[in-house]
Amino acid sequence: MRWQVVRECDFCGSRDTAPFLKIATPNWYDGRALELSQCVDCNLVRATPRPERRDLYRDELIGTTKLVPIVQKKLARPNLMASQRRLVEVVTGAARRPVRRLYEFGCGVGTVLMAARTLGIEAEGNDVNLVSIRMLTGLGFRVRHGFTSELDFQGMQFDAVMSVAYLQESYEPFGDLKRSFELLAPGGAIYIKSAYLGCPEHRASGEAWRAFGAGNFHYFYPETLRAMVETAGFNVLDMRLHGMATVLLAGREI
Repeated sequence: MRWQVVRECDFCGSRDTAPFLKIATPNWYDGRALELSQCVDCNLVRATPRPERRDLYRDELIGTTKLVPIVQKKLARPNLMASQRRLVEVVTGAARRPVRRLYEFGCGVGTVLMAARTLGIEAEGNDVNLVSIRMLTGLGFRVRHGFTSELDFQGMQFDAVMSVAYLQESYEPFGDLKRSFELLAPGGAIYIKSAYLGCPEHRASGEAWRAFGAGNFHYFYPETLRAMVETAGFNVLDMRLHGMATVLLAGREI
């Protein structure tokens, strides 16, 4: 697996960093230690070095069959659809326009899209997992395969956008927030949920915090996430801390 050193902060572009954490964890890659650096200007924390993402997500990108049972297991989680429907209702309730179209970044196995459909909303999304994309396409959803930064959204607009535990997994979270703003129609709303630094579990667990490890490449303090959302162009409507998650609702002015 190839590795890359991340020299610039995705949010502010600064190259000034301070060491944040270095731990040996079984949940990282190639037996390496997880190394986190903190931007001294905006406090965004990033994993560096990190695997080249096309190497890391090779199985997902080609749709290897070994991912099929993983997708099926995720779909079988109990009470999942009810909880996803509640999330969709939260973002639709925050919008200042009727929500007829919704987009989800990192839609995974598509449970948010399925929940939106039950509410009469046309839902779309993207993901790197080709197995999921093929399944959702077969169910009649319009979904795109690939990394968000590499997709062409020109001219597209939606009444609501959702990002559920996605920004922490993104290689360019601020870039994805700017794309979210471009996708969101005036009067629309975005729902963001992400793990956050300094949550009670992080303070209690320290280096053993379960969010430290595979799949997560950026870590946010709540004030940093809020600054990123506002700098992307959104106005923050509500921001709450629930357990280890930040839940943030933001809108785009009419």
